[in-house]
Amino acid sequence: MRWFAALMTVLFGLFAVVQFNDPDGIAWILAYGYAALVCFFVLLRFPYYMSAMCGTVGFLYAFSVTAKALYQNYSAERLNEFGGLTIALGVMTFLAVVAIRDKRRGQLSPHSQTR
Repeated sequence: MRWFAALMTVLFGLFAVVQFNDPDGIAWILAYGYAALVCFFVLLRFPYYMSAMCGTVGFLYAFSVTAKALYQNYSAERLNEFGGLTIALGVMTFLAVVAIRDKRRGQLSPHSQTR
């Protein structure tokens, strides 16, 4: 799980960096920065339950809005935004499911026990 968190932290960080030339870049920098921060919490073994769950809800909403906009007005930029949100939604959902599973097992953090 830590290698996945490290990879996603780097990828979402890069996603945020390349948004600086986008006209609506601030929103995307914040979105990808949030996703990178949640993955970084996992990497540092911080409890991330609420962060991942809130991220899932937020990215699900953004995903639906972007999907509707893509359907109404197809463009390469909208398709890229839709792809990025799809990745973020998948990662946040995965982290939320892992967090719920670990919480049910009684672990404070998914990495709190030595293996």
